[in-house]
Amino acid sequence: MMLRITSAFKQVLVIIVKHRPFLALVCTISAMISGFLAPLAIWVNSQIIDLGLEVASHKLSFKNYIPYLILFGIILLMPQIITTIKTTYLEPATELIFSTSLKKDLIRQLEKMSYEHFENEQSLEIMDKTFNCLEESATHLFPNYFFRMIATTISLLGILFLFFDIRWWLPLTLLLPFFLDSYF
Repeated sequence: MMLRITSAFKQVLVIIVKHRPFLALVCTISAMISGFLAPLAIWVNSQIIDLGLEVASHKLSFKNYIPYLILFGIILLMPQIITTIKTTYLEPATELIFSTSLKKDLIRQLEKMSYEHFENEQSLEIMDKTFNCLEESATHLFPNYFFRMIATTISLLGILFLFFDIRWWLPLTLLLPFFLDSYF
């Protein structure tokens, strides 16, 4: 099952990179930024609380505190910016690419079919449903699942790094039940 999913990802990425490589780059970079936001937000929130207490006790000037507040504001805005890029640029562009590319492949396949299939209403309905399902599945794979896979992996690694930074053994206690459940 995993090999089929990997193969489907590969086919979808080949189509995207072949037609618009910049689209794959934008999706990858925006997914990486989205993935970095979760651990960065955790770190900035802890810095704001810690440094806010120092500012309140007059151990730190407010001028040194401002960059963390600006970074906090940027982190709050970035998910909306990334979502806008994804919904207004990535998704429509990939739908267009898949629609044209898959229709071209479908026409090649239809050339091999006999004429009697085109006269049959049920055959045409099956072909139409197959094409629409294929196009919808491809659009889910590239911008959505691809984006989530990269963003989630980076977020998970970043949060595990933050836990590791607190105590070296903390990620092990978090991951141990997962490994025990998966392999035993």
